[in-house]
Amino acid sequence: TQFKYQDIKLKVNELKYRRLIDNMDLGYIEVDNNGKVVYANDSFCRMTKFSQEELLGNNPEELILPMDVQKKEMREHNEHRKKGIAEVYQLQIRRKDGVFRTLLISGAPLLDEEVGVIGSAGIHWDITPMLEMEMLLQDKELQRQRSILQASIRTEEKQKQTLGRELHDGLGQLLAYISLNMQLLLDKKSPAEEIVNKTKELINNAIAEVRQLSRTLIPVSLDTTKSLRDIITETLVLFANMKGVR
Repeated sequence: TQFKYQDIKLKVNELKYRRLIDNMDLGYIEVDNNGKVVYANDSFCRMTKFSQEELLGNNPEELILPMDVQKKEMREHNEHRKKGIAEVYQLQIRRKDGVFRTLLISGAPLLDEEVGVIGSAGIHWDITPMLEMEMLLQDKELQRQRSILQASIRTEEKQKQTLGRELHDGLGQLLAYISLNMQLLLDKKSPAEEIVNKTKELINNAIAEVRQLSRTLIPVSLDTTKSLRDIITETLVLFANMKGVR
């Protein structure tokens, strides 16, 4: 009587277990040590588009794995299961309608108290939508970086145009005036002091133009290539060379 009670209790628990598996959204199958399907829930059938009749007694490798590389990988995982090893891995399958999907599989050995490993069980989660979303986000990030790069290029082109205009219209004219004054000085057709003072004024204006242009291209707050000590030293050396002093 006790044995019969335990047998009934075991069957009731097994029935509850099967109902739980049948009603979950994740795909679930059981295969024997020969790789033949002995059970597949409805979710797995919907996931692969194969009916239970088409799956039972057949090797799922031949039905849902598209290439030899994936079949070889599945066989390796099945060998792990025979050794009692449980693992989680990712695998691409091809449904009955030819559509490719990527599954996250949690596989574990099926054990019998007397004979040991009698097969394996696998819970399958279709992660294709997540991978597609990840690729979409990567594309959006790539587009964002491309937009930043294009904006940077446009800004650089605008700066080049500004630089060219300033060099031509501002600094270029000042240098032309300086050259003209120096020629007048050499020709001695005008008072030397007046020409020198005018040339000095033009040179100072040119220096101011260069400084203004430099600030436009590289703001002082961003120019960290030299220390204040280096800048002062270079300025003093330049002044000393101009004046001929040490």
